[in-house]
Amino acid sequence: MYGRRSVLQGLAYGFLVAGGAARPTRAAVSLAAGPMPGCLRPDGATLWLQGNAPAKLRVEYWDVLAPQKRMLSGEYALTAVEDYIAYLRIGGLGPSRRYAYRVLLDGVVQVIPEPLLFRTSGAGGIYAPFKMLAGSCAYTKDAPIFESMARQRPDGMLWLGDNVYFQRSALLITGEWASAEAMHNRYRLDRQAAALQPLLRCTHHYAVWDDHDYGPNDADGGYTLKRESLDLFKRFWDNPGYGLPDTPGVFTRFEHNGVDFFLLDDRYHRTGDQMLGEKQTAWLKDGLLRSRGVFKVVAGGNQMFNDDNRFEGWNRFVREREDFVRWLSANRIRGVLFLSGDRHFTELLRYERPGTYPLYELTCSPLTSKAYKEAQKASATVPGTFVTENNFASLEFGGGATDARLLLRCWNIQGKQLWEQKILAANLQ
Repeated sequence: MYGRRSVLQGLAYGFLVAGGAARPTRAAVSLAAGPMPGCLRPDGATLWLQGNAPAKLRVEYWDVLAPQKRMLSGEYALTAVEDYIAYLRIGGLGPSRRYAYRVLLDGVVQVIPEPLLFRTSGAGGIYAPFKMLAGSCAYTKDAPIFESMARQRPDGMLWLGDNVYFQRSALLITGEWASAEAMHNRYRLDRQAAALQPLLRCTHHYAVWDDHDYGPNDADGGYTLKRESLDLFKRFWDNPGYGLPDTPGVFTRFEHNGVDFFLLDDRYHRTGDQMLGEKQTAWLKDGLLRSRGVFKVVAGGNQMFNDDNRFEGWNRFVREREDFVRWLSANRIRGVLFLSGDRHFTELLRYERPGTYPLYELTCSPLTSKAYKEAQKASATVPGTFVTENNFASLEFGGGATDARLLLRCWNIQGKQLWEQKILAANLQ
């Protein structure tokens, strides 16, 4: 249902005159969005893309160190029922390698201005330097910030929620969240924005959601179209997984170069007294216990450790958060830090815990939405990290296994550095 498009939406038409009558003919098929590398693995990767009409898709790819050895993927059909979207999974590759590729639709190589590359992750959880970008709150995709982000050529991008905004109707009675078809259209319009394509193509992408790309403002687990919303999220993002067999949601985890990432779902199971829910919390605890990552990065849509937050945040769910913090201390989990979005400003929080290391939380927002100029610094804000303009962040993991460090940087629309903070793994013990 949600992948269908009308004939006029799905096909581009021209007209040929024959015998005095005009008859429609389909124009050449081309890409509408992407390609976007999704989650990576030691033995391969996934490429997401969307065409503008039915076509046969193949990808030619090669190791950048051996360009003479070309490989060709199997054939994939772009169909109207799937909204001309493809998840092309490539396997059988080596770890820690870079591959170049090109896209063929109906045998025609697509002309794309950016170099097309994807990577495979390292094997065995071995720590090695890499860089991720992060940001949230993207109301529009027609913005120069995405070009600034693409210029950094990161190893990955973490979308921290409100990645699209379901918008109100002209009459302000309801909004796009009241219809699965309208939400689908919003995803499609945003994903096809020309300004976004360089960022989509330049790196691998992972995402969590928050209220505006889940449903209406401040939506919780009672949202009536949450299953349809989850289906749409899966259609447009290629995370490593989605929830558990008996627990739906966007929460998942992945490992890259010896760092473990835990992506949370702060909406699907939200009630009056819980943000994550018992099963997701148990999943997070189990994952942290098993993790051997030098750093363990926990990312969610809402702020988690700002006790001065009078809006939405984990501080509103006292029992659930306190239980988790006590568990974290009792089990002496090392190397944990947090990422969040939502607030329309950026800050680095330092949440003190008696008897053990502080919890750092980087809140990064907004990418393109209106910045909250009147926002107040929290008591836990690290001096010099409070930003009330459009921005994005980078997380640069450096050093080796014995001297690992994380350099956090904040950048403005033009790609000018606003601040930086270094966190040593040795100080998260």
